[in-house]
Amino acid sequence: MVTKRQHIVWTKTWSPGSEPKQQEVRIVADKQDAQGNPIDDNGRLIAEVSRIEDVTDKDFTNPARNILLPKLPLDIDIIIGARGRAVLIKRSIFMKNMRDHKDVVPNQSRSIIMSALFNTNIYGQNQKKRRPFYWVLISNDRECGKNKLVLLDVNPKKEYIEIVHWHYINDKSLNSLKRQAAREDGQLLILPS
Repeated sequence: MVTKRQHIVWTKTWSPGSEPKQQEVRIVADKQDAQGNPIDDNGRLIAEVSRIEDVTDKDFTNPARNILLPKLPLDIDIIIGARGRAVLIKRSIFMKNMRDHKDVVPNQSRSIIMSALFNTNIYGQNQKKRRPFYWVLISNDRECGKNKLVLLDVNPKKEYIEIVHWHYINDKSLNSLKRQAAREDGQLLILPS
């Protein structure tokens, strides 16, 4: 699907403090995948960041692009079978997380993602039967008295590891995840330090 949008591009032919003297209007074809996520001319993702801090507030509050994050630490990569793939947050997931977890603001989102992906204490599969490629990564870096959780889709047929959602989780909910894992033949384990 291809949609067209008008982009106004201000030319830099003015002096600081004065009004722009010219504007150029361009019609740009924005390509999207089946889920409405922006893609480039080759059908690939639009933005790659080297640090979580480079994901902007706008990406969390008014998402317009997919973001490719750095690869996971080697120990986590091996445990969950990531095979060196980078982590992807689709535009549609930014929107879903914003809708489902309204209490989490951009700075908290960055903190949750950073801690859960790169300072993981607990990992596992709590829905192993129903979603065999889903892995939960949790950091008990106790911000606001809660744990930080990221759910990943580690489907081997996909090019990237995909974030499904992120949020805070309290100890009661963590115990509930452990019970769910036991029912589904999965388990949550503590990562040795």
